[in-house]
Amino acid sequence: VLYLDPTHLEAQRMLAALPEAAEPKEEATSRGSSKRARKKEKKENRIAGLKNEGATCYLNAVTQALHHLPDFRAAIYSVPTQDPAEGEAPSVPLAMQRLFWQLQNSKKSQSTRELLGSFGWDSSDTLEQQDISDFCHMLFDIVEEGMKNTTADGAIPRLMAAKLQYKDAVQTVGWERLREDSSYVTVLHGVKDGECKDVMQSLELLCQPQIIEDYDTEVHGKQTVSRSLLFKEVPPVLLLNINRIDFCHETFEPIKLNDRYEFPEELDLCNVMVKEDGAMPSPSKYSLRAVIVHMGTAQMGHYISYCKLPRPPFNPSDDAKLEESVVTPNMFAQTGGEAEESSPVTEGTKMG
Repeated sequence: VLYLDPTHLEAQRMLAALPEAAEPKEEATSRGSSKRARKKEKKENRIAGLKNEGATCYLNAVTQALHHLPDFRAAIYSVPTQDPAEGEAPSVPLAMQRLFWQLQNSKKSQSTRELLGSFGWDSSDTLEQQDISDFCHMLFDIVEEGMKNTTADGAIPRLMAAKLQYKDAVQTVGWERLREDSSYVTVLHGVKDGECKDVMQSLELLCQPQIIEDYDTEVHGKQTVSRSLLFKEVPPVLLLNINRIDFCHETFEPIKLNDRYEFPEELDLCNVMVKEDGAMPSPSKYSLRAVIVHMGTAQMGHYISYCKLPRPPFNPSDDAKLEESVVTPNMFAQTGGEAEESSPVTEGTKMG
């Protein structure tokens, strides 16, 4: 989960609701005082967790990440809602409003049962873990539907939808066709066998031209077409899903890819955006705001989220259990694979 760089003038307009980061506290001069300072910091910054209602860690991780995005919270709170009739479940926007308020005003772990009920789910649905990308699309579609014909209409697409431009071209006959699409979550590939070592290389792989044989151009009949993809417009909040699932042709089962993969705290999409008349696109610079990590296999596992608060450090949101993380600035510079000797060290982080 990335945010547009707030130093850009256009980004300042789009992200006016972002809180300013507090100045980091001075480091303690001794081991004992440093420990006391961390305990005090932990108590002051304690945030509420979410209870796992079966196999809902994916929902908890997404909810925590979204809750720590000020603009998304503001969008949810802006939706006009009404209390449900007796015996009926609340609407999804109302359930999210209540849950976000509880997370902001309580230090205790909160239940997501009301939110789950607003989806129309029963206990059997909570025992089935979902793909996190599919869940995000479902959630945003439901929330967007609840915003229609209200003062909040269109808030979710404006905040989170990336506009993509597909270009089909046949140079031999001088033919081309442009098509636009939008998506809330951009899926990246290239983890397997180190094909791509980081997010930027995966984005470049996504935008590489693909050759399509015998494509019906209608005007020139069937041709060999080169199809390319670029970002037409980028949203204030950019969601990237790193695909770590592959198919094993020997066992005919899905497998988890644990190859080393890096992602930076700052990301510039300039090289993968449409340039109108050669002009540099703007804004295109993002900063890391949250990371959702899956631990386990392709068949089962557990999701946790790391959310960047207005002041450092990142805090792991692991269902009802939340612990302080004392980290180096590049805590999320790499995940997966074997750490190198020069890799940053994470201190005091223990995930249950």
